[in-house]
Amino acid sequence: MVQIAVVGAGVIGLSTAYNILTELPNAEVTVIAEKFSPNTTSDVAAGIWAPHAGIILTHHTISST
Repeated sequence: MVQIAVVGAGVIGLSTAYNILTELPNAEVTVIAEKFSPNTTSDVAAGIWAPHAGIILTHHTISST
């Protein structure tokens, strides 16, 4: 059995641990962090990967005449 340690329980650390388990289902993955939820500053601060949901994005086509 492969044993893997992931340092950090933020969005990157937990995503890494998840993907390792997806690729190596028999692996033993340990996540090492100073604090885990709910004892962290924020559970969503680093999890924003796209513009705020309240922003409406529009598609503009530029054409030459």
